[in-house]
Amino acid sequence: MLWNQTDIALAVHAPIPENHTETVSLWGFRDELQSWSFPDIDKGTLLSVNVYTRACTEVSLSLNGKQVSKQHVSVDTEYTATFSVEYDPGVLEASCVDDTKKNARLVTAGSPVRVTLDADRDEIRGDVNDLSYVTATVVDSNGQRVPYSENEITFRIEGSCAKLAAVGNGNPFDRSSFHSEKRNAWKGRALAIVQPTNNGVVCDVTLHASLGDDSSSSSSSSSSSSVLISIGGGV
Repeated sequence: MLWNQTDIALAVHAPIPENHTETVSLWGFRDELQSWSFPDIDKGTLLSVNVYTRACTEVSLSLNGKQVSKQHVSVDTEYTATFSVEYDPGVLEASCVDDTKKNARLVTAGSPVRVTLDADRDEIRGDVNDLSYVTATVVDSNGQRVPYSENEITFRIEGSCAKLAAVGNGNPFDRSSFHSEKRNAWKGRALAIVQPTNNGVVCDVTLHASLGDDSSSSSSSSSSSSVLISIGGGV
């Protein structure tokens, strides 16, 4: 919203444990999530929801098709509307009152069932200094990211001209090795880096990923995914 990439944005403050408070430093940020998936809290728990927009002067927030409230936004409110909402799994949606096409929604995710792969580039040079960064996302049966997933993901490269250079997940408390074929997801995501084994190589490789712990379908081929990466080939 700040850089005009979207008309309206929706964020939920992460639940604060009982007898705890949040202190935000001068350079810090509130612990907000673009998620309406909180399996560890009770239905009816009050959550703080912020709607950010510069595209309209009044926003409406609804939960499962029922309006929660409306609020005006302006430079005086820092283009922010804050609502207290009782948690109820389903669909949380914010929209501009005068233009409902400008909206944002968060949908409660189901259980993790499979992993998807998305390469930032599926064609790279045959050069050991060129890399393909592949994001692995844990999704439910509807293909929606499961933001609380910490499932283990196993990566495997099929092909002789590339290797798995490193894996990661962005979790600052995860001290496991980057040089492994396995990584736990964090907030439903992990990352694999594919690197050519030598300069001048030309071939196709396939990165496979399979979902492990806590997935009800981890033993099924449907829980796996793959992406083809072309190396060399005049890129």
